[in-house]
Amino acid sequence: MNNVEIRVQSIQFSDDNTARINFSGADSERQINISGYVAVTIEEYEANSQMELMKDLVRQKAVEHLNGGNNE
Repeated sequence: MNNVEIRVQSIQFSDDNTARINFSGADSERQINISGYVAVTIEEYEANSQMELMKDLVRQKAVEHLNGGNNE
């Protein structure tokens, strides 16, 4: 998934100190598309609030989910 360009679409904050980062992504040939959201803690969001860091966080969380971990 390293060759997939991630685009953060929006961020929703909850009262329970979590954030939902909505994203989409595609590879350079547009053969692979992915979209959805990842749930992060406010601490994770704050530590990765710069866009490039946030894209990396989204990629990491999406890969973890696809590999069967953290099924939120």
